[in-house]
Amino acid sequence: MGSGAGGVSVRITDTQKVGDVYLHVGVVESGTLRAGEGLAITARVDLDRRRAIMANHTSTHMMNRALRKHVSESADQKGSLVDDEKLRFDFSHSKPLGDSEIEQVQQTVNADIAADLPVCAGVAPVEVGRSINGLRAVFGEKYPPSVRIVSIGVPVDKLVADPSGEDWPNYSIEFCGGTHLASTGDAEHFVIVHEEAVAKGVRRITALTGQPAHDAEAHGEKLLAQLAAAEKAQGDALAQAVADLTKQMAEHALPALVRTRLREGLTALQKAVKDQEKSRSKEAAGQVVEVARRIAEEATGPVIIAPVDGADANGLRTAMDVITKKHPDAALLLGAATDGKVAFLAAVPKPLIARGLKAGDWVKHVAQIAGGGGGGRPDMAQAGGKDPTKLEAALDAGRKFAAEKI
Repeated sequence: MGSGAGGVSVRITDTQKVGDVYLHVGVVESGTLRAGEGLAITARVDLDRRRAIMANHTSTHMMNRALRKHVSESADQKGSLVDDEKLRFDFSHSKPLGDSEIEQVQQTVNADIAADLPVCAGVAPVEVGRSINGLRAVFGEKYPPSVRIVSIGVPVDKLVADPSGEDWPNYSIEFCGGTHLASTGDAEHFVIVHEEAVAKGVRRITALTGQPAHDAEAHGEKLLAQLAAAEKAQGDALAQAVADLTKQMAEHALPALVRTRLREGLTALQKAVKDQEKSRSKEAAGQVVEVARRIAEEATGPVIIAPVDGADANGLRTAMDVITKKHPDAALLLGAATDGKVAFLAAVPKPLIARGLKAGDWVKHVAQIAGGGGGGRPDMAQAGGKDPTKLEAALDAGRKFAAEKI
């Protein structure tokens, strides 16, 4: 932020170097700035935001070391982003990290945080810096004659005095000009939330520190408890639990290891939901057949109109096949209300079509009564409606329509 006389306040959004001049780019949030006035602006750092950036940056250095320790010595940095919300780190590696590797990296970084190691910085000639055993630099990066070295756990002057020290590879030592914590303990906590591929041979880790890391773990524990409860649920309660868990997984940042466990658990629960739905479907189909048989046994005359309780559009076709076998010369109009909607199905044999009753016109007429529409061929047609309460009224209208035709 920047502020000046007359209540002027500017929120700085970017800083760019042009030659030897640093330009601050921002948005005027209050007051007025006019060209040529030469108003002095006092810069002020947003300390809360800066502390979060520092925590994420220092944790990136600790994670870089942990990756080389637990994943691969050749895990070289390919890109990095740190802001006040997260850290993101791209590195060379040919395959996804296993759960044990993610866990080991997290444990090592959190052990460094718990040790409250000093974060040291110093400037040295670039040749001296490159000679330090274990120092990491970005491959292909052009460095100035003098470079800033950031070392976690050991003072830079010790590194410069003894660059070939055998113990130095056990520390995080990098060329870096960015802002860092004074000690690792200020990062509070570290958790990896995503690990993914971004290019051939390049993986990306996204992680959180501080309170966001604690929040992610708290959300994870909550969802794991919900998963355990869902595993005991049945019927509609199980389906609802699966939907709730899926929604919350999309809404919250979660530890990568927890997300894996949740996905595995949800896969099993989703299969259980599908199995239940298949069982229900079979049961419903059996019930529809029984209803259709009863309609067929009780029906008389050239026109049969009836509701089929518990049927959907497919169920109506099943019912029609059952009834048609017993009444092949009758015109049929069946209706059913399910899931807040209405479905109609009509079939008319050729002799009755010749007398003026056409299935397409028939279902279109009745569907309008239920707030819908449809149509089809003279011999077979289907339609739908939006108001289940009008099913009986629609079928009554269908009876009158058929009576007028034949």
